[in-house]
Formats: sequence, C-alpha cells, structure tokens
Amino acid sequence: MSVLVHFFVAGLLIAGASAAPIISEFLTINSGEGLLDQDGDSSDWVEIYNPDAVEVDLAGYGLSDDEDRPLRWQFPAVTLEPGGYLIVFASGKSRDIPGMELHTNFSLDGDGEYLGLSDPDGVLISGFDPEYPEQQRDTSFGVGSGGNIGYLLEPTPGGVNGEALVSLTEAPNFSVAHGYFNQAVVLEITAEPGSQILYTTDGSVPTRLNGRVYKEPIEVGSTTIFRAVATLPDAVPSAVVTSSYIFPADIKNQAGMSQLVVAAPEYEDEIEEAIAALPAISLAMSEARFLGPDGIY
Repeated sequence: MSVLVHFFVAGLLIAGASAAPIISEFLTINSGEGLLDQDGDSSDWVEIYNPDAVEVDLAGYGLSDDEDRPLRWQFPAVTLEPGGYLIVFASGKSRDIPGMELHTNFSLDGDGEYLGLSDPDGVLISGFDPEYPEQQRDTSFGVGSGGNIGYLLEPTPGGVNGEALVSLTEAPNFSVAHGYFNQAVVLEITAEPGSQILYTTDGSVPTRLNGRVYKEPIEVGSTTIFRAVATLPDAVPSAVVTSSYIFPADIKNQAGMSQLVVAAPEYEDEIEEAIAALPAISLAMSEARFLGPDGIY
C-alpha cells in the first residue's frame, strides 16, 4: 500500500532565497528501544534541520499538531547552526528552557494528524498538511536521503536520514478470532499477495531474526499466543497483529492452581466452563520484557 503525503517546505523554490528550517524526521510510536528523553520515557520526538548556510534563531517559531493553532508550542531562544539538527520531544511535558531538553505541550498521534513548523508570525514553513499517514512502531517518518518523503526503517535522530520507503505493507489476518476454546482449531494467516508472513508464539515481536515463516495452516490445540507481521520488498513491514487462543483445560492444569479447587469432585465438571466465563486480558510480550531487569514485573 503506497502512501500519498503532502509535505510543505517554504522558500525552496525561490531563487536566492534562504532555506527555512524544516521538519526532517519524527517518530510517534516509540517502544523505548531507541531514543529516550531525560526522564527515561519513550516520548514522541520531532527533528528540526537547518539546510541553510547561516545559523537561524528559532525563538518564537512554533510547532503544532493543530493547523488552527500554528504556535501551540513555541521555541525559546535556541540557535540552530548551518546543517545542524535539533530534537524536540513531543511528550506533552511543555519544557522550553534554553539550553535544556525541549518538550512540546502536545504528543503525536500514530494514526496520523497535522504536524507543522511555523515562523514567529504563525506562517507555515514546513509540515504535513492536512496530515501525515499512519505510523509504525519504532519507524520514523521524514525526508529520505534521496529527497523523497516516507518511512525511515532506521531512525536517525540528530543525524543524516537514510532511504525513505513510500509503501506500507498491509497487516495480516487470522482466520480464527481470539477467545476460549475447548477443542483444536485450524488457523490460517493471510496477507496481501506477494508478501511474506512471519510469526512467533513466545510473545515476542516477529522479525526476520526470530520469526517463523508461515507456510501452511496451523493446528492449534493448546493455549497459544500468535503474533504476526507481513513484509514486502522495498516496503515497511506491517503492524504486528496478535491473537490469543486460550484453552481452559490448560489453565486448570497450570502450576499455581489450587488442587483443592480444580480437583474437587463437586467442581470437576464445572471448572473449565467457569474459567471460560471469566473476562480475560491477554498481554503479549517476550519473557525478557516481562520478567527481565527492565520488565514490568
């Protein structure tokens, strides 16, 4: 799926005119694998680049996610050197002290929205209008090395961007919806023609390094969490889709369940049905992200 992006840059078509600073790159879905802010948070971020041969004073310039409020957040007195880069975290923390880490008073929407850089008069000089397209986890978006606008598989905050990809692979589909099951089901995973499907069953995000290549329907007869991604040549991998298939018999027999309850004759014929009647939330992640030193537990 190719994306159409309207990227506005002022001054570049006027002979002899100074080149205004631009939004050269931004990232909206930050899992924490890359750039973190000074608080250790995985905030959104926006990179500003000065393509001119002279420095520019950004005091009064504005960043905004609302075209009707171009100066929603304004830069303090910050000088951007020729060919220099500046990172602003779009965290909602609203910090604008010169010489310190900068944070806007808004965050960015991964589903796509307006993003603009305006001069002190509120005139748009660089931005995505009416909006940038849907974004992907840990994939930035901006001006590629060839000048085209697209997805950047390797974010480079504060540095030169690599090649930009303009196509986004559509997410795969599971033939069986998630839920509780008391008998085996046959699962098919489909995606757009020509794409390769990678999947995992250990909670991790599937990649070419750890993912299994889907080749044929899979029989699922025990509690399993499938995570899948589709890839196409010269395109950004799809969003990760997850589906959990929970078998109450496995839950009844798992370690930690009280045998006084699950083995009691008066409950024996009811326990699995009772488990399936409970609402459930399935959290899918690698063991390291759950139990590791930086995990949530």
